[in-house]
Amino acid sequence: MLIDSDQKFDGTGNNPGFEYEVLLAANFAVQVLKHSPTGSSTIFTGSTDQYSQRAVAASTSGGNTDYFYDFYVPLSAFNGGITAATPLRMSGITITSAQSGLTGTVSDVGGVNFQAYNYDAPAAWRALLGAFPATSLSTLQTSGFPMIAATAPVVNEPVPANSTSISGTSTEAAGSVVAVYRNGISICGDAGQPACPTVAANGTWKLTGISSTLLAAGNTITATVTASGKSVSPSSNTVTVTSGVCTTTPPPVITGMGGSGNQNRSFIGTTSYSGNQRITVYNATNQPLGAFTYNSVTSSTGSTWTSPLYSVGEFNHYATVTPLDASGNVIGCESLESNHVCFRNGTPHLNNQQVTITNVAYNGIT
Repeated sequence: MLIDSDQKFDGTGNNPGFEYEVLLAANFAVQVLKHSPTGSSTIFTGSTDQYSQRAVAASTSGGNTDYFYDFYVPLSAFNGGITAATPLRMSGITITSAQSGLTGTVSDVGGVNFQAYNYDAPAAWRALLGAFPATSLSTLQTSGFPMIAATAPVVNEPVPANSTSISGTSTEAAGSVVAVYRNGISICGDAGQPACPTVAANGTWKLTGISSTLLAAGNTITATVTASGKSVSPSSNTVTVTSGVCTTTPPPVITGMGGSGNQNRSFIGTTSYSGNQRITVYNATNQPLGAFTYNSVTSSTGSTWTSPLYSVGEFNHYATVTPLDASGNVIGCESLESNHVCFRNGTPHLNNQQVTITNVAYNGIT
């Protein structure tokens, strides 16, 4: 049984974020292992005679005798690291040898279809704990399990210093509220702060109205989402604020709109960025209509792209480009805005003016 006790689960490698493990080594011992970034250690060992029991089931699934194993450790075995009030998330697993589930071969992860995750234990753990409501022993004694947790949102990257907006995506229902944090402290929803954003019908969200002096290079940005009928989600991915204004990624150019009518329309344009990229379309209030991946092999004359159909209103709209690698990971900064297209009465009107930076001065140095 692997245990997450600090609600952080963004590590890489074999251990995404478990701090403790209760291990039943059949016919040997019941142990508590403590995991940390510097290694693992055994902090409790008890006999199987005292801390476990085995029952033979009446069923013989698969033609073999079935067994039920029960095992436990006293709360004192955690040396104060876990108390009755500590919110916990857990994953029960089966391993093929009497060793830690982080180093042994995992044959099954309880609560998910392990095969659906290609038998990748960290991937299965992230999916499982992403929906696991952190629960303390005290809560179980008084009120039972809390509501299932919402799925963690995603914060788009990069986030440049002095940005006045932060965007992302969520799989939760439209209207779910996203809380955004800078260095672990909320930057929306409180007095003097902009309202926290809500998830749009297309799964996007965007926090606007941030003071241009708030975000500095090196700050870390995270988010959580609260959905109806669910408890607050685990924390999102962590994005580190980068310095400067993006000038290395050329903005796209919108050349028109596809389709007909007053609602569902696509956007047509060109990009001079050569390579895999994410093109995001925004409305005049800086809310993303949607984003899609495009791979351009032409840079000098521009490569033509067409977006999916989006539900458009009578607004100005613009697009940006964010460079991606072959796996879809961000490898550059989001470009400046493209030219704008004004959509009104079913007709697009192009404004071909576009922001360009021709000179940069800092502390008197050009």
